[in-house]
Amino acid sequence: MKTYLVGRKNNRIQCDIEIPETERSVSRKHLELTVSDSGECYLVHIHQQNITEVWDAGAQQWQPLSQQYVGWDDPLLLGSYRTTARQLLGLMGGSSPPASAAHAPEAPASAPQAGAQVYWDPDAGTFVRR
Repeated sequence: MKTYLVGRKNNRIQCDIEIPETERSVSRKHLELTVSDSGECYLVHIHQQNITEVWDAGAQQWQPLSQQYVGWDDPLLLGSYRTTARQLLGLMGGSSPPASAAHAPEAPASAPQAGAQVYWDPDAGTFVRR
């Protein structure tokens, strides 16, 4: 598992994945993108001011994202900056999702259902459902 810090490029905070500094609606530390060992993508919004949203194709609207699994090609809004998890990893220059992710853009069956609470367990080094 690997976790990347995503944020707007700036001189104070170095992020693993940097959004252009002209994108003022993206926080300097906006979210964490975790790639699981099985190739799944989990996002955690970490800034309280600028919102992160994911496109809900079923409801045909943007939904606020706090923390959840997303498909690699699900549309995302970081503030008003539109992207996908796959595009974010591409900003690192040469990095891409694991090969297994290319064929499985939807959240895995083991992903928490809507309303389930997911927490980072530092002792286990992974996310757990409660």
